[in-house]
Amino acid sequence: MKLSLLPLAVAAASLARAQLSGRVGPTTTRDAKAAKKVCNILQYGGVASTSTDNGPAIAKAWDACKAGGQVLVPAGSYGIGTWVALSGGRGVSINLEGVLYRMTSGTAGGNMIAISNSDDVELYSANSKGAIQGYGYQFLKGGFQSLSLASP
Repeated sequence: MKLSLLPLAVAAASLARAQLSGRVGPTTTRDAKAAKKVCNILQYGGVASTSTDNGPAIAKAWDACKAGGQVLVPAGSYGIGTWVALSGGRGVSINLEGVLYRMTSGTAGGNMIAISNSDDVELYSANSKGAIQGYGYQFLKGGFQSLSLASP
């Protein structure tokens, strides 16, 4: 019996093409976004502290840069107690240089930060140290109440 792999290869290629629709990735470079405007959350009420709610500062920085620019979360540790819904952005990058820590058991569909109705948006860490610590494993274990949020 002779086995032909050609039908499998054609089927696999069709699946790969079918998964993508339209353009993929940002259309404006990070450098171009930052050159237009940088909205540092510290200038919008943010504080490098895990016991301070930086959600409103992130939202304000987004609002100031959502027409194009870079939202900057500088190096440091930042608490988020208010879930952040970011919408209507175009040509925006979020440069996460610090670490965002979940402060509460808030809901918002489980999203600490949600981005919707936006185009050409990217989230990255230029220093490779940015992170979002949602403590999901603690919630699954039911141990959020005993979780210490002290800065690392």
